[in-house]
Amino acid sequence: MKKQLVPTLCLIAALLAAGCSTEDRAVQRPDESAFPAHSLSKLEIKLDETPDLGEAAETAAKRIGSRAPIKGLTALQNQLWNQITNDQLRMNTLIEAFIEVHQADYIASQSLSEQAQAELPAPAELRSQIASLANSSDLNQQNQNKLKAEVEDKLIAEQGEILYNREHASLYSMFQNQRMQCFSGTSFFEVVRHLRKPEVMANDGAGVILTDGHIMPGYIKRHGYSDKFDLFGIETTVSGEGLVRFGNTQKLENVRVIEANFFMAIEIFEDKILNPR
Repeated sequence: MKKQLVPTLCLIAALLAAGCSTEDRAVQRPDESAFPAHSLSKLEIKLDETPDLGEAAETAAKRIGSRAPIKGLTALQNQLWNQITNDQLRMNTLIEAFIEVHQADYIASQSLSEQAQAELPAPAELRSQIASLANSSDLNQQNQNKLKAEVEDKLIAEQGEILYNREHASLYSMFQNQRMQCFSGTSFFEVVRHLRKPEVMANDGAGVILTDGHIMPGYIKRHGYSDKFDLFGIETTVSGEGLVRFGNTQKLENVRVIEANFFMAIEIFEDKILNPR
């Protein structure tokens, strides 16, 4: 999501209310696969109107679900949109279009010169760099919280310590500046798990969790053999597994969960839907 649109997901207000500084601080440390594009027609795992997704993102979500034409797309976005409308969505295209938006946001937020822009890794390059971290054979195959901790260790070994700074909402910041916050951290992990599990991402309960002023990856698991389900979060602004237990999905309050693939699609197309050129 473009930095100026972050408030539509209510990400900034609570950070400010909590007194988060713009100064850096250490993060607290305790082959292409296709899947059916109809997965993008489902907005939420749990239909809960609080917190509000934001009028801008709601508009984008409805437009994507309707498959209506979108103007002013980049070449990569146009390729992705054609795949969506023809039910031939390719995971690498989704990921690279998602990274492309982060690249544009990073360029705008950092006011980069043309030379500095040219030196940034292209979306396909950054996808490959993240894939080298995400696809290591020694990473946890089942537990997503353990996967987060292990990928984080590999990222730190490669990039050095990643510091928290609320101004760095682009995942490019994690590689160019070694800075991150909840949105960039969530975006990074979404790319990681889409790279690792492309064939099942549409059906394994993966979602992005919104609470007042905060965002994190998450997932839903069946409670034993019952018809009840529990929601778990993956807090990206702390070290280690970052396990957050939200509990039974039928008893959640002030929580909203967006299906993970659709979250990425909203971020990719939102600006072009709201600001057609």
